[in-house]
Amino acid sequence: MSFVTTTSAGPYPRAAISRRSPLVGTAHVRREVRSHDPAPPPAAAKELPMTIKKTVARAAACGVLAVTALTTACTPEEQSAFIAHVARQEAAIASTRSMSSLSDAQLARLASCESGGNPAAVSKSGKYHGLYQFNQTTWNGVAKSVLPEYVGVKPSKAPSHVQDAMARAMHASRGRSPWPVCGKRI
Repeated sequence: MSFVTTTSAGPYPRAAISRRSPLVGTAHVRREVRSHDPAPPPAAAKELPMTIKKTVARAAACGVLAVTALTTACTPEEQSAFIAHVARQEAAIASTRSMSSLSDAQLARLASCESGGNPAAVSKSGKYHGLYQFNQTTWNGVAKSVLPEYVGVKPSKAPSHVQDAMARAMHASRGRSPWPVCGKRI
């Protein structure tokens, strides 16, 4: 192998470029570090701690702003209403758990079969959404009786615990018939 040595500008190491490389059609670059040539400090190592510090500082500032906005933007009455809303939602979800005979393992098998366990899944046709592949009409019908605030919301946009509650409610009222193939795995 023959080398042509060129010196780079500044106090950096010399670089050697191969005219012929063992790899066909590629240039081989070799760095020679000599004791009298000071090695340049790695730029990434120098900037990394500063970048992490800046990121952490920005995240902390955003967190403080978010907490401040939440605590000052809502009146005590609005905060109480929100807490009551969350309590009603949790009670509705708990009631679907008690009225359904589906265990968590059975629900997981159904979701795995229907959507691969993806709560944001949408069928190729775009008609079926979510963990349990609800169509919008069926979802709205179940939501009216369980969680009315989710009427009109696409099932794939609802949180997975809400999708679970809807599936439990539908199973309690209709059995496994809404899922003709995957219902056999329950």
